[in-house]
Amino acid sequence: MKSSYFFDNIKRFFSLNKALIISIIIIILLGFTTGIFCALKSNETLSLNFIQGFALRNLLCKNYSTLGFILIKTLILFGLLFLIYFLSYLRFGYVLFITGVLYFSFLMGVDICVIFTFFGVLKGLLIGILGFLIWQILILSFVLIFGFRMACYNRQMHIYGNCQIRGNELKILLFFGGLILVSIILQGFLIWIICKIFVF
Repeated sequence: MKSSYFFDNIKRFFSLNKALIISIIIIILLGFTTGIFCALKSNETLSLNFIQGFALRNLLCKNYSTLGFILIKTLILFGLLFLIYFLSYLRFGYVLFITGVLYFSFLMGVDICVIFTFFGVLKGLLIGILGFLIWQILILSFVLIFGFRMACYNRQMHIYGNCQIRGNELKILLFFGGLILVSIILQGFLIWIICKIFVF
C-alpha cells in the first residue's frame, strides 16, 4: 500500500466525519474537565500511583520500558476494539461507547493533574501535553469513531442483510488499529525522549 493512498484515506475520513469528530471532542472535553475538577478538589496528595492509565503509570514509575509500554497499551487497545465490535451489535451500543469515552476522558483529566503536580511546570507540561494528552485524545477519538461506525454498519446489516460489511471487517479493524498503533508508538517514544532530556 502506498503511503499517499494511506494519507489520502485519512484526509477523506476526516473530511467525511466532521460533525462526528466535533461531537467526540465535546464528549472528551466534558469528561476531561470533570476529571481535572475532581482531582483539584481532592484532598489527597497526588503521586504517580494515582495515574489511572495502567501502562502509563508503570512507564513513569519505571516498571516498564518504552517497548513494554507500547506492547501492553497496544494489546489493551486492540482487545478494546474487538470488544467494541461485539458490543456494536447491541441496540444501546452508542450509549455504551459514549459512556466509556466519558469515563476514560475523566481518567485522562485526573492523569494530567497528577503529571503536572509530580513533574512540575516544564517537564510536566512536556510530558502531559506532548507525551500524553495529544495522543490520548487521538486514541480515544479513533476508538469512539470505530465504535460509531461499527454500530452503524451492523444496524445496516440487520436491515439490509450482510451486504454492507461482509468482507470489510478486517479492513476497518486494521485501518483504525493502524492509526491507534502509530499513536501509541509516537506517544511512547516522545515520553522516552522527554525523560531522557529532563532527567530530574
